[in-house]
Parts: sequence; C-alpha cells; structure tokens
Amino acid sequence: MHPIRLLLCGFLVLVSSCLAQSLGDVARESREKAKPQARKTITDDDLGPRHTADTDADADLEQARKVIHDLCGGATGGDASSLGGRDKQSLISAVQVLSDRRSASQQKLKGYGDQAGELEEKRKREISGAFPKGRPATDDEAHLIKVINDDYKKRFEELMRKAKAEGKVFEELGAELTLAGKQCPPVF
Repeated sequence: MHPIRLLLCGFLVLVSSCLAQSLGDVARESREKAKPQARKTITDDDLGPRHTADTDADADLEQARKVIHDLCGGATGGDASSLGGRDKQSLISAVQVLSDRRSASQQKLKGYGDQAGELEEKRKREISGAFPKGRPATDDEAHLIKVINDDYKKRFEELMRKAKAEGKVFEELGAELTLAGKQCPPVF
C-alpha cells in the first residue's frame, strides 16, 4: 500500500472517530433536553365553578325574586309609591326577568305540544307500515303493533312529564307576576 493511502486512511479513521464522539454527545444532550418535565395536572378546582346558561338564568331569576320581595313586600310594606328612581328601575328590571322567563317557559310548553303531535304522527306511520292491508294481522304482526304502541306510550309519557313540570313553572311565574302587580301597583 502506498504511504499516502495509508496516511489518508489513518487520517479518515481519526476524523471519523472524532465525529462519532461529537455525534454521540449531541444525541445524549438531545435526549436530556427531551426528557419530560413534570407538569401540573389541572383539576376542576383549578377551573372554578361552572357557569351554564341555565345556572345563570336561575341566578337571575332568584335575584329578581329577591328584588321584588325586598322592594314590594319587605321593608316598604308594599307601598311602591315611596320608591326612588333607582329602586323603581330595579323593580321594573326584576319584573322583566320574570316576564321573560315566563315567555321562555311558554315557548317550551308549545315545543312539547309540537313534539307530542309529531310523536303521534310517527306512531301512526310506523303502525301503518307494520299493519297488513286487506287481511287480518298475524300474531307476530299484532305483537309488533303492541310493541310499537308501548314504545310510543313510554316516550309520550316522558314528554308529558316534562310538559307538566314546565307547566308548573309557567303557572308559578304567572302567580309571581300577579303578586308583584298587586304589591307594587303604582310602579306598574
């Protein structure tokens, strides 16, 4: 072998071993940097109380009830004529909250009525599809019709349960509005 080639091979081995150490060091440093740091786990306690539209609306409703009670049925003894401008405005706003909530309740009731009508139409269509035309129903077909009716009956009863509860809310809000009108007539 030529001495130049030998010298060149030795030089390449030396350079490559230096590069290998450098690459090894770089890889080791990279792994150390990539080790995961301990992270804080966020819990519900860190986020604070949850606010939803329903809880905010319920809080507004309770605040409105308190304002009406305090200004009309509380310290003033039902004499709203002595209320100042700010109190009158607070009272009007509180009654508006009750009125808006009652309107929303009325819309829910209408929605339940619409759903009940749709449910009945679906039941009729499903039975019509299961019921034979021009011949008596077989035992299996009669059983299927009973199953369909039972299913729709359960769904209808659940819908009516919700409607009844909403109807109670609607009536209570109406009674509260009537009472506020009687306790604070000069304002309204």
